[in-house]
Amino acid sequence: MEIVNLQSFFDNLTILADAPNGIVKLRQLILQLAVRGKLVPQNPNDESAASLATAIAQEKTYIDKTGANKNGSIKGELKFGDAPFSLPETWVWQRVEDVFYSISPGQNKIKSSEIRESGRFPVVDQGKKFIAGFIDDASKLIKIPGPVVIFGDHTCELKLVNFDFVAGADGVKIMRPIHIYEPYFFRVTQTFKFGERGYSRHYKLFLANLFPLPPLEEQKRIVAKVDELMQLCDELEVRERRRRKSCVRLNEVTLAPLNNPASLTPEGFEQASVGLADNFTTLYDSVETVGKLRSTILELGVQGKLAEQYPDDEAILAKGESPDARDMLFQSPRNWVWARFGEIAEIVSGVTKGRKLNGRKTALYPYLRVANVQRWFLDLRVMKEIEILEDEIEKYRLKKNDLLITEGGDWDKVGRTAIWNDEIENCVHQNHVFRARLLRSDISPIWVMTFLNSATGRTYFERASKQTTNLASINMRQLRACPIAVPPLAEQKRIVAKVNQLISLCDELETKLRQTEAESEKLMNAAVQHVLDAVTEAHSSNGSASANHKHSTGA
Repeated sequence: MEIVNLQSFFDNLTILADAPNGIVKLRQLILQLAVRGKLVPQNPNDESAASLATAIAQEKTYIDKTGANKNGSIKGELKFGDAPFSLPETWVWQRVEDVFYSISPGQNKIKSSEIRESGRFPVVDQGKKFIAGFIDDASKLIKIPGPVVIFGDHTCELKLVNFDFVAGADGVKIMRPIHIYEPYFFRVTQTFKFGERGYSRHYKLFLANLFPLPPLEEQKRIVAKVDELMQLCDELEVRERRRRKSCVRLNEVTLAPLNNPASLTPEGFEQASVGLADNFTTLYDSVETVGKLRSTILELGVQGKLAEQYPDDEAILAKGESPDARDMLFQSPRNWVWARFGEIAEIVSGVTKGRKLNGRKTALYPYLRVANVQRWFLDLRVMKEIEILEDEIEKYRLKKNDLLITEGGDWDKVGRTAIWNDEIENCVHQNHVFRARLLRSDISPIWVMTFLNSATGRTYFERASKQTTNLASINMRQLRACPIAVPPLAEQKRIVAKVNQLISLCDELETKLRQTEAESEKLMNAAVQHVLDAVTEAHSSNGSASANHKHSTGA
């Protein structure tokens, strides 16, 4: 594949970028083509890379002799089998450690006359995105002779910086390329995969890479082309963010009336439903937006907006003290009643781990942990056992239709509710999982689970829970006090059926979206691999591979 033929690939970047992680893969491909010499043509009038390698070796030898370089060097002739891919005839391979020198404070002490009056100097630290900050202590400054590449030994992040002075934090390496265009050195190092190997000594892995060295003028042309294509990727990212933001905004506007079912009239419901249907394809092109639809359906159900109310339905007779009007979470239909959770169910805690049971007759039983109780379902793939007194099994044994509610932890764990269906014999639950056993036959456990898992139920738990940084939990008193709206049993069943029907449609839509994303990603991967294979084949067919025996150690 000649360079000119790559244009058709890049002309279709907008299509390929729509694949999951498409833009990330495009950036990686651009760099891979760049270091293989396939982004710009070679110019026979450029000074040879072999001459450049000689100049680099001479400079490196001088630096090593003067003791300025603390990096060390692995000597030895490069062999043909070392090359990870073929290079153009005008390029040579070098060892990474032989084309730069390390900068440290001891080598570049700052004179007081060189310190600016502002007293604030850049510092490159290791963070999630390797962000530059500022310090006030000039004694830690390092003088930088031109652009350098910063490498984080812990994060494996790379950054090209061009400051007059810099202070490197622990684990930060400052590298100055020798007779190499600094942006090209940076772009090449971005293709190294040392951080994916799972080793702790990342810097040594960094040094173990080979460096593809083109003529100096070609380095500049490559960087210009890479920057041009990366700018296009930036524009595609902006376009995608705007498209996604527009879709989310349309989703929110369309669902807004439905997300406030307490004030939704039949006419408003019909109008909102029409808007939803008209924009369905646009709205639900991602798993995220389908999740919002699923939540809206659930909220409409628990507030009585999905199924009709029939006057002939036998209403639930309230027992005990009803919640105050101000405690009711929404305005319910007339034939519904409100009750505290503790009035309609026996709610108890579970077994406490680590109790001292010495000298008493005990037995081991399977038990449910917080990890087993997910929202809507039980994950029983990993079950553990707990030791309890033999005469306690009746107290803690779970029964069919028991509701299991998690105490908390991370925000998404507070009030997660699922139903026990006798999946495991003689199973108990730990104290961080509440068990609720309904006291009435006219209240469905599925209805209660639906209510507690809805946005309405989660809002109550959010307000009532004890909160710390990123953590929240509810106690027994708060759970028993939870107000629950209860429609007639017949209506409970109609609502649950309707919710299940619509949620199933959402599940089907989500499955199709995931399949489409997977196919799109597969196509993107195949396109990228095709380009790289074609590049490799072109090198092999024109005999350039043999030219790559001309490795240079710079000697």
